[in-house]
Amino acid sequence: MRKLRSIILWCLLAAMIGLSVFEIFFWFGTPTKAFNQTQDERITVSGTNIVYNKQGQGEAILLIHSGAWSSLEYEAMASALDDHYTVYRVDLPGFGKSDKPQITYDLPFLTTKMAGFIQQFPEQTVHLVGASFGGTIALQLAAQYPERIRSLTLIDPIGFGSEINQLALVAQIPLLAEFLFYPNRTIFNYSLNHGLVDAQQLPEQYREQLYQNCQLPKAQRAKLSILRSSITVRGVDPVMQQAVTTAAAAVQQPVLLVWGEQDTYAPITQLENAKAKLPQATSIILPHTGHFAHMESPKLIVEQLQLFLKKYPL
Repeated sequence: MRKLRSIILWCLLAAMIGLSVFEIFFWFGTPTKAFNQTQDERITVSGTNIVYNKQGQGEAILLIHSGAWSSLEYEAMASALDDHYTVYRVDLPGFGKSDKPQITYDLPFLTTKMAGFIQQFPEQTVHLVGASFGGTIALQLAAQYPERIRSLTLIDPIGFGSEINQLALVAQIPLLAEFLFYPNRTIFNYSLNHGLVDAQQLPEQYREQLYQNCQLPKAQRAKLSILRSSITVRGVDPVMQQAVTTAAAAVQQPVLLVWGEQDTYAPITQLENAKAKLPQATSIILPHTGHFAHMESPKLIVEQLQLFLKKYPL
């Protein structure tokens, strides 16, 4: 409890220092310049525009990002894969360039929207990759669409245990959470440093793109909503853990589990639970890597992913 109080006090102080009247105005909807200049396509699911982009040529891989930023998280991985694969990066509803309806962003809502996306997806069969909360969504989709999803790769997924970084628990505290998830550089750097072992290894331009991503109108609301719907003051919501258990039991596809050795959001101890629930899975542990392994160790993941996918062609 003392550690949690210290984190809360530090976060409150940092948030208050970082806030300004201009940024508060910005938070509630002022347009910002695009953080990404790629050619975008969209699929509309029940009135919600879901934006994705496509690059490369070959078997199709669909990448689902975490609940932190957007498809920008996969920039390095997509670039390393597109020589041999057609890589699709999607912005979940509430993130990036996709629509951001004012609604509760929880696992059922996002899974339903992405199920509609899969049904309209231009590729009949894909390899599915999901990171963090995106991995939790990907697990649900793999269970629902065995005929469309050939293989499943989960990178530090949430829900295979109750433990979660104490920083995420602050989302349950009214007012403080609004400060904490408000887009200013102090909080952005603090969050990035907790998700990576060494955030400074990311190119400065890329870190700036991520920060601009946080500045997109309403984007942080979705992030906060996900945390509040999936995490309680005691850790990951038992309802979501049960959803993960149920989906894992239904997954028939080959699975690759990727875990950062120093993940503080979904600790490495949860890997054993994931392997027990997905007995067909192959697993790899990435040394000196945190929760956002797809950003921190993209080359290592791509190497292992390519070896895995060669065993299970479309």
